[in-house]
Amino acid sequence: MPEKKCIVMVGPSIRSQGGISTVVMSWQKAGLFERWPITFLETHIEGTTLNKLRVGCTAFLRFMILLISNRVACLHLHVARHTSFWRKAIFSLAAFLMRRPVLLHFHSGGFPAFYHDDCNWLQKQAVQFILNHADQLITVSSSWGETLSLISTNRRITVIENFLVPPSEIPDDAIRNKDHVLFLGLLNRDKGFYDLLEAVAPLCNEFPSLVLACGGKGNRAEVNERIKRLEIESHVKLLGWITGASKDTWLARASFYVLPSYVEGMPMGVLEAMAWGMPVVASTVGGVPDVVEHEREGLLIEAGDIAGLRDAMRRLLKNDEERKRMGLAARKKMELAFSSKAVVPRIDLLYGAYCEHSCH
Repeated sequence: MPEKKCIVMVGPSIRSQGGISTVVMSWQKAGLFERWPITFLETHIEGTTLNKLRVGCTAFLRFMILLISNRVACLHLHVARHTSFWRKAIFSLAAFLMRRPVLLHFHSGGFPAFYHDDCNWLQKQAVQFILNHADQLITVSSSWGETLSLISTNRRITVIENFLVPPSEIPDDAIRNKDHVLFLGLLNRDKGFYDLLEAVAPLCNEFPSLVLACGGKGNRAEVNERIKRLEIESHVKLLGWITGASKDTWLARASFYVLPSYVEGMPMGVLEAMAWGMPVVASTVGGVPDVVEHEREGLLIEAGDIAGLRDAMRRLLKNDEERKRMGLAARKKMELAFSSKAVVPRIDLLYGAYCEHSCH
C-alpha cells in the first residue's frame, strides 16, 4: 500500500511574534492539524540571522525530502511580503517542478506596496510568475482578492477569512475598566501607532484616568521619546509582546480596542477584541470594513485622520451603553462569521479539492 501523502504547510514559527503565527495557532486550536495530515514547516523564528538561516534551510531540506519521496499532496504557503514572499517562492518553484498543487495564502496588507514600490522589473516578473502558476490564491477578504487580480492573471482566488476559537464566555462589564483602551500590534507608523499617541494626548486632560495599554514591539527609544514629548508617560503602558493569559487579561479588562492602521490584511487583533466582546475603533483599510460595520460593531475612521480617531475614542469613552451595545454586536458578528465553526468547513472543502484521495 502506498504511503499516505501530507499537506505541507509553511510559515513562521508559532513562537514568533506576528499575525501569521496567530493564524496558524488558530488553525491548530480548531483541530485542523488532527483532521488533515498537515506537516508544518517553520521558515522563520525570532533570533539571530544565523538561527533564522538555519531554520529556513532546514525547512527547505525537509520539504525536498518529502517532495522527492512523493509524500506531498499539496503545498500551503502562508505569505506576507519582502523576505517572507521570497522565502516561500523557493518552495513554490520546487513544487511547480514536481507538479504538486500550490496554495498561496496572502496575509499582509502591504503586499501591493511591496510589489509596486519595492520590486524592480525583474522581481515583478518573478512575483507574477509565482502568482500566475499557483493552483489557488487564498485571500483573507474579498477586497484583497480584487487587489491580487490587478497583479496576477490567476483568477483561482478563494476567500478564507481569519478566524478564532472564541472564549466560551465574555467578561461582565463590572470587570472592565471603562478608561482602559487596548492596542495590539507593532509600535510603528504602518499600524498607526504614532497617530494614536497624538490622538490620545488631548484626551488625557478630559479623562484623567485614561490608560492606553499597548501590546507589541517597536523602536522603544523612538516610542518613549514621542510619549515624553506629548507628556503622556502616566497614561501609556508599554506591555511588550503579550500572549496567552497575559493577553487574555487585557482583552478582558479593556473597554474597547483601537487599531488606526495604514495597511492591513485581516488583523487578528480586531477579531480577538470582538471575540472578547469589545467594540473596535479602526481605520478603513484592507479587510477591516469586512469585519467591522461602522456604528454597529465599532467606529471606522480614515487612516491618518487623527482628529477623527480622537473623536471616535472620545465617543466610546463617554458612552457606556454604546460601548456595551457595540461590544455585544461584535461578539455576535465574530461568532457568526469569523469563528472556527463558520470558517473551518470552507477550509475542509478547499483541502478536499486537492488532497482528499491522496491524504486518506
